[in-house]
Amino acid sequence: MPFLRRRVGSDDWQPVGISELEPHAIDVVRSTNNRSVIAGPGSGKTELLAQRACYLLQCGISPPPQRILAISYKRDGASNLEKRVQARVHPTLAYRFDSRTFDSFSKSLVDRFSQALPERWRPSLDYEIANATGRIVRDFLRRLTPPASVGTVADIVTISVKTFEKRHIVAALLAVDGIKNPTPGQWAAQQFWENWLRGGDRSYLTFAMIGRLAELLVRTNPMVRDALRYFEVACFKQRIHPKMIASGAAGLVGLCLIDARADVIDVTPNKDEDHYSTNSW
Repeated sequence: MPFLRRRVGSDDWQPVGISELEPHAIDVVRSTNNRSVIAGPGSGKTELLAQRACYLLQCGISPPPQRILAISYKRDGASNLEKRVQARVHPTLAYRFDSRTFDSFSKSLVDRFSQALPERWRPSLDYEIANATGRIVRDFLRRLTPPASVGTVADIVTISVKTFEKRHIVAALLAVDGIKNPTPGQWAAQQFWENWLRGGDRSYLTFAMIGRLAELLVRTNPMVRDALRYFEVACFKQRIHPKMIASGAAGLVGLCLIDARADVIDVTPNKDEDHYSTNSW
């Protein structure tokens, strides 16, 4: 396929690498506001995002130094979309398209800007990624004796090992100065964070913890937010639900992109849909 290098007028632009797009899809590709797309399996959701990137790059709607960020939960989805864009636009344009997973995007921010984190939450530069396995959590909780103002050992015993990370360690936004008057679960989570951040020669973090640190980094540091404003347009492979904005990496994306007034294309798979369903938001 020959690569188109010169800029194309938006009215003259045509889908790249395919014969045509259905009307709803072409409307999304050319949209100038935030759009939500719901479609079933095999309906061409990934191709729609690839064509959206082609349109923005080839028509100069997303000019340098702006970049396009496509974000997905799964690595294969991110890789597939990246390859499609690279196969459809000239390399001088394709380099400004970034396809990442939530975890990859979060880690890249922590790796680049960790020294801008509040000192309490700053990991060592040589931190390692680890899993908070059931055995690790169980052994950790058994060693805890909370102060009387927090609760008793019996309160710690009632904490579920299986859901400790999800319900306590990364359940809420990180407080810059810690939580005042914490519950037993919140106190145990604070102890876990302190132990994994500063309890040894280096820090240890799960991907979920990295997501929380990245969100805190962007939330508390306007200079970091400004550095991310080159992501002017974003494409998502999963729907951003309001509840997700307050949790982990999805909250991070909300801060980086929605608050920066980016144009967002939200693509949601739905097995019950046999066609495109779109709306603005």
